[in-house]
Amino acid sequence: MMRVHNHGGECCGIKHIFGFPYFPKDKVAALPMRKVHQGAGGEMRNPGKDFYPGPRPVEPAQTRLKALIDYILSDKTGHLVEIVLYKGTAANWHEVLTKKGFRKVSVFHNSNTSGTELHVYHLIIKGGKVLKVEEGEE
Repeated sequence: MMRVHNHGGECCGIKHIFGFPYFPKDKVAALPMRKVHQGAGGEMRNPGKDFYPGPRPVEPAQTRLKALIDYILSDKTGHLVEIVLYKGTAANWHEVLTKKGFRKVSVFHNSNTSGTELHVYHLIIKGGKVLKVEEGEE
């Protein structure tokens, strides 16, 4: 099930989108309505908890990704959106992600899975607009 969680130190604004299928056109499971807990300023502050309240139907993963990003953009506070994909999945999603403004920021080998190669993408949002990663620094 492709969804978005808050993660980090309970107030850093990082969102983690996960549950990507191998191909962008693959269908993802329906996302039920969920209760999200709001913090000061309206942003959900609980790490590891859902940020998007749902619901979403069964749909192509690239459609779900757009909906999740649009929802994050609707919150005018600052966010960093992170996606971590296995090597093969990253190859299939790279073009979709870069067209949406994501930048590959790191490749590393996961010690939890015998060294699986992982690709990390970031998207920076400020004031409801996507910034280039380099522009996020002030």
